[in-house]
Amino acid sequence: MGCNNPNLTQAMTDVQSVRSSSAISRWSSYIEISKRRSSSAEITATNFINAAAINDGSKILDLGCGHGRITELLVEKVPSIELVGVDMTRHLLENFVVRSGINKCKIELICADIAKLPIDDGCFDAVVSSRVFQYLPDPICGVREGVRVLKPGGRFVVSIPNRLNVVKYLTYRQKLYSPFEVRDWFRRCGLENIEYGSMCFFPSTTRWRRLASFLEGVAKIPFVKYLGGNVIVKGEKKMGTRVREAPANSRESSHPFRSARTGLQSLLRTS
Repeated sequence: MGCNNPNLTQAMTDVQSVRSSSAISRWSSYIEISKRRSSSAEITATNFINAAAINDGSKILDLGCGHGRITELLVEKVPSIELVGVDMTRHLLENFVVRSGINKCKIELICADIAKLPIDDGCFDAVVSSRVFQYLPDPICGVREGVRVLKPGGRFVVSIPNRLNVVKYLTYRQKLYSPFEVRDWFRRCGLENIEYGSMCFFPSTTRWRRLASFLEGVAKIPFVKYLGGNVIVKGEKKMGTRVREAPANSRESSHPFRSARTGLQSLLRTS
């Protein structure tokens, strides 16, 4: 049934406008206060590169890429990678901090739910995600989607705030998980060669980055290695895993993400 009351229609429009403005303001504030090139971002990017075996030419999927704090560092550290970033918040994607072409890298952004990826099976050498899975109602769904789009033998690496870290346990508002819980997600989704622990043993900083990097050495100490600020877990997709063929209508283009593009491609032109 349509609405024939012009005053009510205008009121509904005004409410939607206020909500949209509020969301944009909230995410704009997040972008302003989030620390680019902080110690935690540097440590996360380095661990992703090592754990996911990212190298020249790797095809990477970043789940919950935000406005690109981690992507920026991955692109700087490894040349010629092809990276697809997925996030549900369009405002963050519209303010992405890195452009395709930097360090010979290709970047594509998709506005979508990471638990329902509009991407073909078996596309990526590695899937990474930083500080996102704690927001999912069912993290297992996100892991399954990440596994689905991995190539056989590809690596999946997830980092989230750590339930076993005292500071995070006392101050963090979202639900927290331990390295052991994330490990179990990976096991349930069929990943192999799982390695789990934590990182970021010093509070995130832009001033004391060398000290923070030095303290990462405690990640080698038994038991202590589980107590860092952020969980990090790596798993590998079975080599024998069968990859389903995409439907015929999705093979019209050789690009696996063409049907998922959101008009954000113009943001990715070479600077």
